Amino acid sequence: MGLFVVTPAALADGAADLPLLTDDAAVDEPLVVVDLDADVDAATAARAVYRARTPVRLLVGLRTRPEPLTPEQLAVAAALDTTVAPLGSASQTPVVAAPDPVSALDDLVGAVADQEHAAMVLAHVLRASETLSVPEALDVESLGYSTLLGTPGFRRWIVGRGPRPLPPPSPQQPVLVDRDGDRLHITLNRPERRNAATRTAPRSATVSSRRCASRWPMTPLPPSCSTARARCFRRAATSTSSVPLPTWGPRT
Repeated sequence: MGLFVVTPAALADGAADLPLLTDDAAVDEPLVVVDLDADVDAATAARAVYRARTPVRLLVGLRTRPEPLTPEQLAVAAALDTTVAPLGSASQTPVVAAPDPVSALDDLVGAVADQEHAAMVLAHVLRASETLSVPEALDVESLGYSTLLGTPGFRRWIVGRGPRPLPPPSPQQPVLVDRDGDRLHITLNRPERRNAATRTAPRSATVSSRRCASRWPMTPLPPSCSTARARCFRRAATSTSSVPLPTWGPRT
């Protein structure tokens, strides 16, 4: 991937807004470098910031001059996805310091070329979630990850990673089932794996326990509740959480 370099003035004029996909649906130039060594006036900077608010591509600023950015250049840098600058000029908030900004940019360009879909989705996730609450931002992150599952880069990563070793057998039953009067308690019991569901446990054990409840002989089925020992999956459920499960009527 070659460098697609524009000045702030060219960015303001829409130079980075060309169609992202080629006629055969391949990504064309996923990253645009904005030359922040170029001077820019206030009016042009304002137009560049406006263009950068709805970017089609990754927008990366590059500063090689040692002096700090002007207020106009700084405004443009703040609107980009990131900006790389020398150590001496990178004291401002939207700028990332690097001993060799050009080399750092080359590394970034190489990473984007290797995983262009992941890089673009990451940028869009960060942009979209910047002002969201943590739960809403996690939903956006999940959507982004799901989007990447069908990309060529994800398939290459899976092949390159190789098969993952199976986890060691659990020393205890993955699901505990206990009856207390007319109540059936189902407890997930794999705290060492955060009760992650697999084909064998605890998912299948949970299903079996609920089938047991459905076969309760000739009486109304008992209500049931489920708990878990330790946190579950990536959520914040703890061992003291209890989730009511549906109660079915008597079997006929």
